[in-house]
Amino acid sequence: GHRGILTLIQSNFVDDGGRGGYWERGWTTFEYCVSGLCKNPVHVLVMERFPEWRRQQLLELPADAFCALSGRELADKYADKTGTSNMHWADEGFLEEHKLTAAVPPMHPDNFAAMVASKTFSVDADRDAVVTLFGKVARETLANQLVGALSFIKWTAADASEIGASLSLCTRMKKLNLTGCKMDSACLVAFVSSLPPD
Repeated sequence: GHRGILTLIQSNFVDDGGRGGYWERGWTTFEYCVSGLCKNPVHVLVMERFPEWRRQQLLELPADAFCALSGRELADKYADKTGTSNMHWADEGFLEEHKLTAAVPPMHPDNFAAMVASKTFSVDADRDAVVTLFGKVARETLANQLVGALSFIKWTAADASEIGASLSLCTRMKKLNLTGCKMDSACLVAFVSSLPPD
């Protein structure tokens, strides 16, 4: 969940243990949601949303090129399209694909609890544990977030509603960066409607 770390969501794995795939499992859902609490969504790559050849390219990158995606450099790449010497592979196609993969809005703990109720756990008692853990992490993380970074994502109405609800927990936030975000009227209505009244 650290905002300076690039996260790869390996959601395209095939499960052979009868517990379902990535999106059906409780702990992987927890990991996915934690990754969206405080980092810019463009620093979370959902691998299944990339073409197969692009996934392979990302997995084969040398360490220096891969590390260049974290921190400020990726945002700069979006801004000026020039990048740095170790990001020469990040062409326009990657940037457009990346925007489509960046969809990890911060989730309110109450909504997380409802979502994880239908997920699969190896040990059923883990369900309550993961709800408690996410609630603690989410509330502490969002309460101490001074700047919200939600740049360069294509919102759905559900994303907008989730983000609005989560902002009620961001009691110290001074700035919300929405640079490059695309919202239609339905998204805007969902966002405003879910904002805390005060």
